[in-house]
Amino acid sequence: MSADAARLRFEYEWEPGEGVRSPELAATWCRLEIWVGSDCVSRVDDRESGSNRRSLYCSLYPLAEWIAYNWWLIQADVRPTALHPHRWSFSQLRSDQAHKHTWLRHHNLRAAGDGFLWPNVTIVPEGGHTRIVWVADDDPPIAWPSHFTTSGESLVDGGTVRRALAELVESVLTRLAERGITDSTLLREWRANDELSDDEREFCLATARLGFDPYSTAPEFAEELVRVSEQFQGELFGEFLDAVDPALLGPGADWVVASLADIRSTTTLPADDRISEVRAAVDRVAANGAPRPWTIGYHQAASAREALELDRTQPVMPEHLMTIVPSTEVESALQGLGGSSERHAPTLVLGASARIDTTKRFAAARALWHFAAQPAREAFLLTPTRTDVRKIERAFAAELLAPATGIREQLGREPATATDDDLDAAADHYGVSPLLIRHQVENQLLEA
Repeated sequence: MSADAARLRFEYEWEPGEGVRSPELAATWCRLEIWVGSDCVSRVDDRESGSNRRSLYCSLYPLAEWIAYNWWLIQADVRPTALHPHRWSFSQLRSDQAHKHTWLRHHNLRAAGDGFLWPNVTIVPEGGHTRIVWVADDDPPIAWPSHFTTSGESLVDGGTVRRALAELVESVLTRLAERGITDSTLLREWRANDELSDDEREFCLATARLGFDPYSTAPEFAEELVRVSEQFQGELFGEFLDAVDPALLGPGADWVVASLADIRSTTTLPADDRISEVRAAVDRVAANGAPRPWTIGYHQAASAREALELDRTQPVMPEHLMTIVPSTEVESALQGLGGSSERHAPTLVLGASARIDTTKRFAAARALWHFAAQPAREAFLLTPTRTDVRKIERAFAAELLAPATGIREQLGREPATATDDDLDAAADHYGVSPLLIRHQVENQLLEA
């Protein structure tokens, strides 16, 4: 994966659009290269000429129009992060599960269409960063005159991505104006975004976080969203929007409100009262300058284990550092809700999906990170999304429960040669799932 210092760049030179009938397409005809850092994602093999080149000849108008129509979703829809990036390919729309991947039309450049073959590039926000994934056309149809040849992914600063996309739209609008085209659909859509009030912008972002186009939202759904927004606000509301099933917006909000009441009224105190020591340990780890969000979580977990006087092979039970309140869950995406009781005790409400001890323990470890790293927050949700904060949270949980160095010692052999039985034995030792052990091995020990 490319370094997160990479930038998204569109490099183009205007070309004569001879023979192109549409005025907008002809005016914005160009030779285009698309780069992510040092990777050219627009590299193509041309069948007719037998050449490999970095550019494609196209009109920028459809791409600019796609950006304008999907502007809010590109900024705020983090829901696709719950899917592994290997599924971020436009080809998923031809699969048996195509209905689950309609989101790609709002995040993948190939959806710009209009008769042009765009690179299979998916853009998904992950908080402060944006992940860009590009996929080669490994088995292109014989009818295609060319196909894209590179694959990769990069974590890029979200602000630079938005600026690159906005600059492309503005450049296309300038080009249209120079050619006397002053009333395009693109201009009307882009200016409509610019002219929104602050409240309208907040509504657009909230709707996009639910995975919907703000301009295509049914009035009754908009009313329900406004009603829910009056029940709780701030970061908690944002986390809720990022995960809740839109069809369960009302029941989901009712579950959050009821769970908050359960937390406040809980009188049980945790079995282990060392939460303040964990907070101090986490606070000692500087969050700035880490090359990847998850490395922060790894370092914070190591500091927390030291505060709890655990060596790398000792199991830990984070559920003892908080009060666990069972609950029926409204839907699986709302995996838990944490907050402080009236007695100032860290308390976590868990849904039915966390009945298995290993699942419960991992959820408790994730919640412990929030209690330790975000002590000023009144409440937080555990969800399946993979934003920057969630990556820190999950990395902390994994490393707290089963440190990579401890796993290496438990395996008793080189990680690359470890069998499923070896991984299962390590999982039993730490009281976690084999999947967590495999994740630690693949993401820390095999990459070391």
